[in-house]
Amino acid sequence: MTRATAIVFGVGTARGVGGAVCKRFAREGYDVIVAGRTPAKINQVVVEIAATGSAEALPTNVTDEAPVIAAFDRARGWAGTPKIRCNPTGR
Repeated sequence: MTRATAIVFGVGTARGVGGAVCKRFAREGYDVIVAGRTPAKINQVVVEIAATGSAEALPTNVTDEAPVIAAFDRARGWAGTPKIRCNPTGR
């Protein structure tokens, strides 16, 4: 059975709101696409999720439409059409 997928844009540090949202979705059983601008930061979120859930880092700048579309395409190819899309950014 395919699990539901969540894609979270604007993720910064693992200790921030975006990281917390990703971890919560993973605990709830979602496959999580962790999308943010800084690879080192989003990779840390994925490492923290890996012990208990499924996540993939995807460097994405949400101020440009093309990478956002590519993120959805990648999500569909990895774990299916996202059931949840979240933008927990402060701007």
